[in-house]
Amino acid sequence: MGRLWAMLFASVGLTLSESADAQEVHISGPLYGSCILRLDGYCEPARVEWSPWITSGVSIQAPDHRAGRVGPMVGIGVELTASVARYVGFPAAPSYNHNGAEREDAWHSTTYGELRLGGWAQAETRRGGGLIEGGFTAHLGTVADPLATLVFAEPYGVFDVRVGGGFGDFGNERLGHVAVAFAWGYRLAPGRLTLGEACDPEPIPAPIGDAILGRLVTTVRRTVERGAWEAVVAIEVSPTWATLIWRRPHHRSSGRGAR
Repeated sequence: MGRLWAMLFASVGLTLSESADAQEVHISGPLYGSCILRLDGYCEPARVEWSPWITSGVSIQAPDHRAGRVGPMVGIGVELTASVARYVGFPAAPSYNHNGAEREDAWHSTTYGELRLGGWAQAETRRGGGLIEGGFTAHLGTVADPLATLVFAEPYGVFDVRVGGGFGDFGNERLGHVAVAFAWGYRLAPGRLTLGEACDPEPIPAPIGDAILGRLVTTVRRTVERGAWEAVVAIEVSPTWATLIWRRPHHRSSGRGAR
């Protein structure tokens, strides 16, 4: 009996050795052509994304070169942007999984930076009166921005530059002005993230989606006439942060569709 077991183990060992040398696995029967059972995340920006915000901060005004007046300000605004370029590099980070460990095959689009261009508009009130303004905005961020990996996907935050002009109260007059703003913070678009198995097709970009903002903004304004100026340091936050409570990712095989 001992001899029989020895021959059996030797036969099995030879078979395993030959299989290991070949380094090839053949799947047949019901499993032939099946996909790897792994849930992957994929971020695909909508063709156009919009972002609302409410803002509050401190305004310093100096009408007609007189001493500056400091006071609070509040406002509301909105922007509409479209993706014009994707690239590998700053401010995007390498791919990470949900635990923060680097993994080459996780969140396929995490390594891509993104340049977005569009327009913005804002209404604001502060000491001395209100104003309205709008113009052109440029956003430098990342393609992948799922909430679970936001700090890993955007380790440096995202950046925005706004230029434009408007009309408002400066001192005791209503004057036209030009404005430039620089912003740093975080941005995520919940509708970008879809989940699926390895063989599910990539999603079709949605025609429009929303993005949620949280950023620090510095704005400088100067009137076209009189030479009055204003500097504002404020925080902009999207009220739509609250919607994250019930929003869930789409599934690639049953969400917006596939290409």
